Amino acid sequence: MDGRKRAIRLDATFGPTASQDDVYDSSIRDLVHAVLDGYNSCIFAYGPTGSGKTYTVFGSPEGSAHVGLHERIMRDLFSTREGQGGHHMLIAMSMVEIYNECIYDLLAPGKPAIVKALSGHQLREGNDNIIVEGLTELSLESLNDALKALQAAVATRRTSSTNINSHSSRSHCVVTLRTSLPCPCTATCRHGKLNLIDLAGSENVGRSGAKGSTLREAQMINKSLSTLVSIVGLTCQSKTHVPYRNSKLTLMLKDSLGGSAKVLMIAHVSPCITDVSQTLSTLKFASRARMVELGPANRSMPTWHCQANVSLYDFIVLQQCGKR
Repeated sequence: MDGRKRAIRLDATFGPTASQDDVYDSSIRDLVHAVLDGYNSCIFAYGPTGSGKTYTVFGSPEGSAHVGLHERIMRDLFSTREGQGGHHMLIAMSMVEIYNECIYDLLAPGKPAIVKALSGHQLREGNDNIIVEGLTELSLESLNDALKALQAAVATRRTSSTNINSHSSRSHCVVTLRTSLPCPCTATCRHGKLNLIDLAGSENVGRSGAKGSTLREAQMINKSLSTLVSIVGLTCQSKTHVPYRNSKLTLMLKDSLGGSAKVLMIAHVSPCITDVSQTLSTLKFASRARMVELGPANRSMPTWHCQANVSLYDFIVLQQCGKR
């Protein structure tokens, strides 16, 4: 680099000693509560390969301190459900991976090691959101059931070893949680949705040593991430036409990127000097996208329409050291 200092404006930062608890308590819990209040929320883990995105989202089996965002969110949801009497609140989950621009249902019936492509099914635009036709959605009866389903699904994700990351995710993973909570006083239901996304990492194919199918995977990953960056940029410029259909990832997330959700992106960077170029690129994107005004977040209640003018992209930077 040229040695010049650069100022990057972000909403929060977490260093390599920050815990999963620190991230969840400061930035995630409020979004979960918003879902229970009938809003849509979206959480991205973004950054180069090997920077700790999957660790943040799904954690590691090293102990309770390493539990990821997904399990913490599920624990909050079921804790709320128990406080409501146990049976009136509905919680459902779907989970897909986007691999080489194809969508795979990670919760499809069958052996845990097998994922089924949504062959013959197409994404279609509904009135207010994007629907993946034929996608499995599990009604979750207990936290234990939810964690078992997650464990089986995560085990089927595509990974590969590269020079940079020995366990590199080769697909984007989108977990969608839906809640429905009755309001006895008003005879209505609050319907909320949360998208939790573990993006595949951007990759310098020269450094990673990717070849053959791994090279093609890296190229497809970089292309879809480039589309995401482009669409965020167009949104920032208030363009009337935004090409969400240029990738399956951005089309699936149109209802979040387009302004109807509360959005948080966790930008991951590496402390290594060899990664400084990708670190700077990640920070620039986070800073630029932070300026996007998404507009009011819509509250989903069948009998009336409420809005809260609080929805902006929020960006925090999580610096993971040695966590994959």
